[in-house]
Amino acid sequence: MKGIESKRVYLTNISICFFLIGLLSASYISLLAGRTFALYHHCQRVQAADGEKISSFIAEKVKPHRLPSGHHIFIDIAHVNSDFLSSEHELVKAITKVVHESQQSIMLSYHCHALYPVGEKTCIAILLDGQITLHTFPSKGVIIMDMFTQNQNIDLITMLPLFEQSFAIPTSEMKDRPKLHWGHKLRGFRTGYLNYKQDKEPYDQELGVDILRRRDFDSKKSIVSTKTKYQSVDIYELLHQRQGTGYLGMRTGKYQDESLDSHVLEPDRALFIDGVLQSSLYGGKCICVNVFMTYLFTMTQT
Repeated sequence: MKGIESKRVYLTNISICFFLIGLLSASYISLLAGRTFALYHHCQRVQAADGEKISSFIAEKVKPHRLPSGHHIFIDIAHVNSDFLSSEHELVKAITKVVHESQQSIMLSYHCHALYPVGEKTCIAILLDGQITLHTFPSKGVIIMDMFTQNQNIDLITMLPLFEQSFAIPTSEMKDRPKLHWGHKLRGFRTGYLNYKQDKEPYDQELGVDILRRRDFDSKKSIVSTKTKYQSVDIYELLHQRQGTGYLGMRTGKYQDESLDSHVLEPDRALFIDGVLQSSLYGGKCICVNVFMTYLFTMTQT
């Protein structure tokens, strides 16, 4: 009898243990389901918020009828910190900074690939209306990158200071400052679409063909770039040690003074109206930039 009683108690205890285990499992599953449900609703809210953000961006920035074309900027930077160039985290952070602070687009996704054992990185960021791609050479301290956008309202050249700030990270030795070369090019097709007028697109004139496309300038800076109701005005500071500094001389191969040493010349400044050259410091009439900018400011206020 005692043996039967002890077995009965043993089986009862086992039943209670299984019951408690089942109860705890049910509670855990219920809790997990609740968290999953809450996470699902959170994701739905985030998706809805992102959808509204993208929709508002499209409504504000993107025209419903667009040319089958875009803008493309190419950026090469030397003497960059090798640790920065080897770090996927830092590269993605720099891309995110450019996209976020420029407020010109929305980054949808990104992907980076490492080339072992040399440590080179290739990254691409997919934007709402284009992409940013880059490839790094850490052992050489070089990064080669570009950005393309279909949005005609975005001027990629105005984003150059942000690219330089984000990617031209100096080396720890500080022997050489980062050196940036850049070029800009129109892509796609324009003529024959949506009443496109080539003479009203500065980047489709001398400015785009002779200046912006080239990446071999020692210095190429936009000093003034503005549009009025009637025309666009651009002034660029240019320096090219190998071919001389005069812009008109660079085009014709003839310089005002062959005895001048190009290494001691001041950078040239070339004035373009609607993308067509008007004059430059060394290749034509002297431009008094300060007076011109004052006149331009007065015109834009009227």
